Amino acid sequence: VLELASGTGQQSAALADRFPQVTFQPSEVDARLIHSIVGYVDHHRYPNLRVPLHIDVTSVCTGWALPSDLRPGSVDVILVVNLLHISEFAATKGVLEAASSLLRPDGLLIVYGPFARDGVVFPDSNRAFDRSLREQNPAWGLRDTAQLREMGRSLNLLLVGQHEMPANNLTIPIGHNWLRY
Repeated sequence: VLELASGTGQQSAALADRFPQVTFQPSEVDARLIHSIVGYVDHHRYPNLRVPLHIDVTSVCTGWALPSDLRPGSVDVILVVNLLHISEFAATKGVLEAASSLLRPDGLLIVYGPFARDGVVFPDSNRAFDRSLREQNPAWGLRDTAQLREMGRSLNLLLVGQHEMPANNLTIPIGHNWLRY
């Protein structure tokens, strides 16, 4: 599992503990957060939790310094949690382009967070959250599932579904569009 924008590393460590048979590769662009992830790696010493990579998802993934086992077409899962709404649209584009390039034919991009759903932001708490994000940075805000669907289509990716999660969030699995689910 290649986790993009891993934040502090707490989630990577929890997942590595919960799924010992799966290798987790955290990544982050912020140097302070990379140090935090290293702290989790050093503290827990899970054999399936790797040291973090420095990845800027707004850059083209062919320029990312990836280990040899994470070459194009080889990644089982890319995990992105709570990134798309607190970043510029270039991050959304970069994540989808990376998924198109790096995922195995049967691999999945799993995205979690709050989303507008086909042009509609609901409930009121998500509308207020979206406004607050856009006040902090006009380039931020809830991404629309219609945007993801359209951009994914252009990259031969398909939104496989939408799963309701707590606090009005969604988990959205995205895979290559020739797969049948």
